[in-house]
Amino acid sequence: MEYTKIFDNIILDNNITFLKNIKEVSNDDLLNKEIYSKILDLENSKNNLSDVKEYESDIFKRLDNIEKLTFKRPWNKLSKEQKKIKLLDFLKNHIIHNNKNTDKIKKMILNDFDKNKLNSVKKINYDIFSSQIVKIVNFEYDKNTQEYSYCK
Repeated sequence: MEYTKIFDNIILDNNITFLKNIKEVSNDDLLNKEIYSKILDLENSKNNLSDVKEYESDIFKRLDNIEKLTFKRPWNKLSKEQKKIKLLDFLKNHIIHNNKNTDKIKKMILNDFDKNKLNSVKKINYDIFSSQIVKIVNFEYDKNTQEYSYCK
């Protein structure tokens, strides 16, 4: 099996050499262009796709790393879309959904965000290293009444 591969490579090299010699002798520009094109095709056919090096990591892992790095910036440097993603993530993780006023509080916070009231670092405590919102100012949970409060 290996001998056929070796013979095929020898034949291919001979064809390329033959075409290069014809190109040197020929005076016709159109013919030279065609010969050059054929030489390139034959040389490219020598390179198997299996010989092409693969990346060590998966493309999805690298994209995930890029996404993580985009959130490792201060709150005021994040884009509006990035802030909204992190804000929704915070609300999903920190609000108990069985509560009485959860929908009202969520609407109030998102409404303030849409009005650009939560863009400053003073209103949102954001941890750069974990890429998470730690606290929203004036957003609290009262354990006695089991309700959330959010004052503007």
